[in-house]
Amino acid sequence: MNVFSFTGLAIGILSSLMALFIFVRGRSKLHYLWGVFCISVMFWGFGGYRIGSVSNPAEALLWWRIAYTGVIFIPILFAHFVHRFLLINRPRFLYFLYGAGFIFLGLNWFTRLFIRDARLVFNEFYYISPPAPLYAPFVVLFVGLVLYTTIIFYRAYRVSEGMRRMQIKYFFIAIVAGYGGGSTSFLPVYGVDVYPVLNIGVALFPIIIGYAIFRYRLFDVRAIVARSVVYLILSTLVALIFTSLSVFFSFILRR
Repeated sequence: MNVFSFTGLAIGILSSLMALFIFVRGRSKLHYLWGVFCISVMFWGFGGYRIGSVSNPAEALLWWRIAYTGVIFIPILFAHFVHRFLLINRPRFLYFLYGAGFIFLGLNWFTRLFIRDARLVFNEFYYISPPAPLYAPFVVLFVGLVLYTTIIFYRAYRVSEGMRRMQIKYFFIAIVAGYGGGSTSFLPVYGVDVYPVLNIGVALFPIIIGYAIFRYRLFDVRAIVARSVVYLILSTLVALIFTSLSVFFSFILRR
């Protein structure tokens, strides 16, 4: 098992724990929307774990399609969450986003226009590269939504006060950690072979939000339950990070 597998495993486990917590303790549509978002991240995590584990390019392509079932909806669900969290009413925009998401999902599963080829990278696992013809429009949508949600969160942070300001602050930090680390996974697709070890940043998403739930009552749940979940997630992340780093340094030494 390599670093990419371990980071995927960390993302999958932590996102699953957060989704379970939200669905059990959630009380509103906002909570459940966040739970669905965590499930989409879970698809990417466990998909990445299997991608890094298999040695057959055809099997790797299958797991890439499974992983992208989640990846496609990560920026869309987060944009939807941000609109509801900040009380922004733009239903037509959200309809457009979900429509685009389901189009990409269909392209992902039923054509070779979204995911087509895979090549061996770092002498370890198969990456979707070079990109298929309609992969670039998805990257544009992904990056555009990241910038869009970052801007509206920043604007909301500037005019907010007290508890609300702190809640927005932690979402902003989660965006930087999650999207900042996860975006490096696009680089090998375009032949920029930087090892996607920063993919572990995606696993910080549930950690940061979990802390905000406990510290600033982000979803208004009982503190004792939130605390136990946060500690469980944190201990799991620490164990997986140390394991990932040991595998990563072994990989460096082998080279």
